[in-house]
Amino acid sequence: MRLSTHALRASYRTASGLFLLLALVGTAASPKAQAALDLPITFEEDINYEIRDFEGTATTLVADPTDGANMVAQTVRGAGAATFAGTVVADVTGLATPVPFTADATTMSMRVWSPRAGVPVRLKIEQTAGGAFSETETLTTVAMQWETLVFDFAAPAAGSPPVNPAEAYNKLVAFFDFGRADSPMAETFYWDDITFGGESTSGGDDIALPISFEEDINYELQDFGGTEQSVIITDPTDAANRVVQTTRPATAECFAGTTVADANGFTERIPFTEDEQRMSVRVWSPEAGALVLFKVEEVGNPGLNAETYTYTTVAGGWETMVFDFADPKPNTNPIQVGGNYNKASIFFDFQCDNVPASTLPAATRTYYWDDVAFGVEMGGGTDSPLIITGVFDGPLPGGIPKAIEFYVTEDIADLSLYGFGSANNGEDTDGIEFQFSGSASAGDYLYAASETTGFTQFFGFAPTFDAGGAAGINGDDAIELFYAPGGATVGGEGEVIDVFGDILVDGSGQPWEYLDGWAYRTDETGPDGSSFVIGNWTFSGVDANDDDTAQGTATNPWPIGTYSDGTIVEGNDPVVSFETPEITWNEGGGFATVKVRIDFDGGVPTGLPVSVTIGYTGGSASMDDVTMPTPMTLTFSGNTDGEILSATLTAVGNDGDEPNETALFGLTVTDGVATVGDPSVFTFSIVDTDPFEFYTIADARALGAGEYVSIRATVTRTEGAFTYIQDATGALTIRQTSGGFFDGVADGSIHPGSFIRVTGELSEFASLLQINDSDLDSYAVGGDQPIPAAQVVTLAELAANGEAYEAELVTVQEVTIGAGDNNGGIFTERTTYAITDASDATGAVSLRVPNAADTTVDGEDVPPRADVTAVVGQFNFDDPTTGYQLLVIEAEDIEALPAVASETRPDGSVASLTVANPLRGMATVRFSAGTSSEVSVALYDMLGRRVATLVDGPVSGAQTVSLDATSLSSGVYVLRMQTEDVALTETVTVVR
Repeated sequence: MRLSTHALRASYRTASGLFLLLALVGTAASPKAQAALDLPITFEEDINYEIRDFEGTATTLVADPTDGANMVAQTVRGAGAATFAGTVVADVTGLATPVPFTADATTMSMRVWSPRAGVPVRLKIEQTAGGAFSETETLTTVAMQWETLVFDFAAPAAGSPPVNPAEAYNKLVAFFDFGRADSPMAETFYWDDITFGGESTSGGDDIALPISFEEDINYELQDFGGTEQSVIITDPTDAANRVVQTTRPATAECFAGTTVADANGFTERIPFTEDEQRMSVRVWSPEAGALVLFKVEEVGNPGLNAETYTYTTVAGGWETMVFDFADPKPNTNPIQVGGNYNKASIFFDFQCDNVPASTLPAATRTYYWDDVAFGVEMGGGTDSPLIITGVFDGPLPGGIPKAIEFYVTEDIADLSLYGFGSANNGEDTDGIEFQFSGSASAGDYLYAASETTGFTQFFGFAPTFDAGGAAGINGDDAIELFYAPGGATVGGEGEVIDVFGDILVDGSGQPWEYLDGWAYRTDETGPDGSSFVIGNWTFSGVDANDDDTAQGTATNPWPIGTYSDGTIVEGNDPVVSFETPEITWNEGGGFATVKVRIDFDGGVPTGLPVSVTIGYTGGSASMDDVTMPTPMTLTFSGNTDGEILSATLTAVGNDGDEPNETALFGLTVTDGVATVGDPSVFTFSIVDTDPFEFYTIADARALGAGEYVSIRATVTRTEGAFTYIQDATGALTIRQTSGGFFDGVADGSIHPGSFIRVTGELSEFASLLQINDSDLDSYAVGGDQPIPAAQVVTLAELAANGEAYEAELVTVQEVTIGAGDNNGGIFTERTTYAITDASDATGAVSLRVPNAADTTVDGEDVPPRADVTAVVGQFNFDDPTTGYQLLVIEAEDIEALPAVASETRPDGSVASLTVANPLRGMATVRFSAGTSSEVSVALYDMLGRRVATLVDGPVSGAQTVSLDATSLSSGVYVLRMQTEDVALTETVTVVR
């Protein structure tokens, strides 16, 4: 055994009460001199830092969780710790050199990692022999990341004397969350680098209205009355926005609330006047009807205050709440115009007796709030008659068409007052880059494109404006819409009335990226002024239109011309609709006629032409089954009420091997003024007339080897020579080493999700039932179907009843993977691996990596533990009831699991947290709170912003939840589970 050169020390109390010190070193035990304990304190030296905890804290030296090469102090402030719980450094012998304060140098600094922003941290200096002391305090400004806090002892805490440079201060005490009593849960803090002097890394502390919580400053949030954990996090509905999350427990006091600018106040008083006494706050409430009280007062003068309240009207969504102090409520003070109101408090579910009784039952509820402002106008948003409603990045050669859709909410006599600009790669716009012209009517859609030919080819109509380079957007570029009363001349400036995307951020990898795809505004939202509101948009996803050649045949078409601002337009606007909502035909070649009609309000034609485009909107039939209508665009003269125009749909020659399918078509008004009425959807139904007698897979398996069958099923996995198909009754293996089926797998026309028909003779190999090579007589490939979900099973279930699962897609959770026949930590083709789980350690079921051509797992790292999704195979020539294997086909099917984070709770139950690392796509999070508990499970980025909330409420026992990482940027995140008395974290990496 090789011993570390670092000393290991242990002390034991003898019967006489004396302590014996044992030392174990790398060679013979020998005395080791204590190095001097002095500033700066970095916790890197192998010395005794004379650390002592008191009143409910527990401190140890650990590796920095964000930097394994760094040593830091970890302090756990226990649930129920005293208000003055803290930790002493240099407790016995003190610092070798007293802190060198002077009249002009009165500060010390300390790096701190806090789980929350707004936590009071107090630092005390004193003498080991007692006597002189001084205390001062500051607040953390960020959550779950390091910052440097500066403590100025010339500005002591209340009740503490200021620093006296003549005294020899040689002892330090740190207090985290000072003053908090009866904390419902333990919290962990990290600290390091205690030094004399220093500068803060926390940003400024000027708090000015309006408050958007976007700046990196200390907003001086202070909870009271039982409200807990008010923290600044990423808006759960908009990843580009930061908001405050406030939780109000059911057991909180009736006056529980949260103050902003609690200690130092706003930089300027709230400018109330006789005519304007309103304030507004954006609020997300879980319930409608929650009473929210808002209070303003003066720092240090609680007698100057005013209160008013209103009720939430939206459940599970954002709204702007207006608090009118000119309408004082009973038992509240009116506003004193000119008063120095410079701080504010918000009370959710306010329930004291000076307001009406709450109509909501008592419960723990979490609220979000943002945009605290004087008056009502706030954030973005104007009453602009023109808004941005869509952007498109095309898939045709050269990246065209590139287009922007604008919607007109009110008649505009002079469009030249409006223009737009594009911000390429986060480099801001150059002001107005294109000026509109002409006029527009309410309800018009305007299209600006980078060129005309590609736009017309793809969409079937010409753009309203050929804007050239101004519309030369890629899928990572932002758009600004301008209004200039004197004319929106190119190169000029104007008021930003709407925006899409963040003009200062390259959109690549951002949630709003639309490369080879589109973004479209949600109905009845906007305009958003100069602040991009991502929650007001829907997105196709990157590359959604990558292989499309026309809007009508697109698999995920841009919802062009569908935005509605909720306005009911009165008058004689015509209505276009399908004459017949559905046509059905038996599969095979042929054609059908689609009829569209126009009706005028009151039967009075406008005389204005209207063009509509018929577009494919979805359905189970693909565009391999039916062509687009001819013509795709129909133009009504506008002179005849009830006029009907026709288009033709042509069926591609089906081979009769697909199930009943439907193709859905919709109408879009592309020119003129009209609305789409009912029926607005045309359904093209294709009826299966197959001559085959089909077997379910269960019935086919019951027949056994040597039988001739026809089966229809969905492909679950396919790679190389092996394809696995499954229906509602079972699954079967198809092995093809050459020929058309093999080529279809190679070129991707047969893929997971393909609905196929196979006809051939069943055979067995090593107890595995299959259709093998020349035994396959015929096959056909239809449209795509949902891939059957993998069944969650245990190894014991497979060992006992593997035949019932043969060839099916299954998931076995928390599998321990042993060494393979010849692996070196890397999955190797044609290799069998011993596996176990909690149900079975006998090795009855193994994990098998097939030939390299038949799997993408070959060459991947072997995780010690993983959730494994695989096809159930079998290999045993002697016993048809044994030899079951998990055949791993896709690398993504092996979800590596880290070591389980766990901790024993005070009641003896064990809390644990497990998640795959790295994360890609959908991941499974397993956790257990032990006994029943209020549990929060959330994911934070390295800025401490909450990016996903998985659980927030009462939970007991073991649980499983899904974490969707598909929209997250690559990088390091922290998964945190919090109960009343335990906090567990796992650091994970998201890869894309």
